[in-house]
Amino acid sequence: MITKIQKDLMPRAIAWKYGFVASCDTDNFKILKWDHPSENEPSTEELITCLSEFDDYLKSIEFKDLRKSEYPSYDEQLDILYHFGYDYWKSQIKKIKDKYPKPVK
Repeated sequence: MITKIQKDLMPRAIAWKYGFVASCDTDNFKILKWDHPSENEPSTEELITCLSEFDDYLKSIEFKDLRKSEYPSYDEQLDILYHFGYDYWKSQIKKIKDKYPKPVK
């Protein structure tokens, strides 16, 4: 079953996999216009596979955004290094890395 979120991601997934934006009817899970110069229009099964691969890709990079949002600014990190030393700075960064680990492949 294709979810509403997956349908909404369809144009982005196509752009990610095929390198161009296709016109899509996301409500009915259809490609309206396919103008790729060298690729044939994907079947419904290929679109579902594309969405699954794109979803896996998004999950694989999500941890980076989560970490980035919690890291102190560079200025703050330099202050931490100066005032508290490398080991303390490293322990603070490690807490964030442990909170948002890299996904295992």
